[in-house]
Amino acid sequence: GAFAFNGKESAQSLAVAEQTVNRSGGIDGRPVKFVIHDDQTDARVAVQIANDLLSQNVQVMLGPSPVAACSAVAPILATRAVMFCTSGAYHPPADSYFYAAGIPTTGNMIFASRFLRRHGFTRIASINSNDALGQDIDRALAAALALAENKSVTLVSAEHFNPTDINIDAPMARVKAAGAQAIITGDSGTLLGLIFHAYTDLGVTIGTVM
Repeated sequence: GAFAFNGKESAQSLAVAEQTVNRSGGIDGRPVKFVIHDDQTDARVAVQIANDLLSQNVQVMLGPSPVAACSAVAPILATRAVMFCTSGAYHPPADSYFYAAGIPTTGNMIFASRFLRRHGFTRIASINSNDALGQDIDRALAAALALAENKSVTLVSAEHFNPTDINIDAPMARVKAAGAQAIITGDSGTLLGLIFHAYTDLGVTIGTVM
């Protein structure tokens, strides 16, 4: 799926961690073994995998990666297993068994808008997929731009596209027509590739903050 690049990287990292930990004696003398499951960037598949793991009395899940999958799996796990979602767009409930990796999206958007403002870019645009991640980025960016420090910053265009699209020249054309000085996006991997492909198609030269 769209997050295949992320899953491959995570699997490779876990393989290295497994070897390193086991070479030093494991954890309390017990070897570590990571079992990898592919949710295909599909929340429904992630739910099926989670149910299967619970039936095997698995106590810890590292993943999923997409925020939509994390949100779908969380109610199933409840207090039965720990989930470490690898998306900063997932916001674990207080006092839950759930955790998220990285910087929360609101923090990322505050940093991005502050960086652009301090470099003189006050007319910005956003381009995000219309999935759960994109929706979270939209909320985070709105919160960042509502801060008093960003009163001089204007969101001149907020564009969206479907993760299954193969061309996003139309939303990029609207960004270009709006006179944006920079673009903010929360997408990565294949979806980010779509954005950069549209850059090339339309001759866009403004910077992008991710």
